[in-house]
Amino acid sequence: MRKNKVDPSRQEFTNSRERILNELADLEWHHWKELQKFGVQFSSRISELRSMGYKVQTRRDKDDPGNWYRLASLDRGEPKPVRVRVFFDYTDARKLLRGVLTRGAKSAIADAVAAYNNKFGGET
Repeated sequence: MRKNKVDPSRQEFTNSRERILNELADLEWHHWKELQKFGVQFSSRISELRSMGYKVQTRRDKDDPGNWYRLASLDRGEPKPVRVRVFFDYTDARKLLRGVLTRGAKSAIADAVAAYNNKFGGET
């Protein structure tokens, strides 16, 4: 039985990112093949953990192809700021550069925030 589980009271994990975090919670090195069992895009989940403020370290061994990963600490650092992609009409973008917030620009920003919230959940 492993020590230092992120949340030992939970029996199931809702997504691959949480399963990878739970695996790394022992603060030991794990080969990428161990983490691949949680999904073929495990490296994206590692990036998400880093964006959330977790310090995930990476190392390579010269005799073994592939990366090794470990969580440096169970404490989260400061998460990276979230960015959204906003698509402005050219005219609205030009006016925004001059400090004028048009109805179209405001609508485009609201659409971008709503799209983010729909995909990832979040505040409105």
